[in-house]
Amino acid sequence: MVISDIIGINLKILFIVFALLFTSSFSTVYEYGELSGNYMLFVPSQNTGKLIVALHGSGERDGLYIENWKKAAQKNSFLVLAPNAGIRDGWSGMDIAHVLSLVQKTQKDYNIKYTLLNGASAGGHFALFLGINYYPYFTAIQTFMGLVITSLGENIHYQTDKDKQLPILLIHGVKDSKIPIKYGRINYELIKDKGYPVTYWEEANMEHEFYVADNEKILKWFNKVIGK
Repeated sequence: MVISDIIGINLKILFIVFALLFTSSFSTVYEYGELSGNYMLFVPSQNTGKLIVALHGSGERDGLYIENWKKAAQKNSFLVLAPNAGIRDGWSGMDIAHVLSLVQKTQKDYNIKYTLLNGASAGGHFALFLGINYYPYFTAIQTFMGLVITSLGENIHYQTDKDKQLPILLIHGVKDSKIPIKYGRINYELIKDKGYPVTYWEEANMEHEFYVADNEKILKWFNKVIGK
């Protein structure tokens, strides 16, 4: 074998190594406007079949929730789907078909096995409504300030079959001035009384917010739910 052949082989090896590093080290954010779905999707560098569906609060939009989840999602190999509500003021029954169709499409396109439904404030209320009523689409529910004692809650149909009751994680801030902590406690008791496997955390330094500091703990809880 001549020197030129050896150099050629080494260059090919370097090219392959570089290509593998390049394709496995970068995540991607896709943005789709109102004419093509009205949502954003974060895809980590490694797809392990796990998805977070993140529902924004009133007055917020999808991009904020991609940013909220991006670091933890990349580290733990979760896709993040962030749909937009039809109107900025919050979620309603008109958003049901839109969100579920996006969830189904993402699950199919990326071979998703486990889906965590997440939301904050108005998004949390809608997450509880969707997750309880449309349980086959999801694996578990997690909310910040999510309540069932809202107008949406009047249309929640609680499941009595244990196999249809999704695990739920509720997180509420002690410093929340918009939805005081007492409502978080009442909400927890209401869901627990329905027989659901519900976990409740109070955060001493949390106000009315998406509490990014808990992201790793949330994903650890979810991985425990799915046995990973």
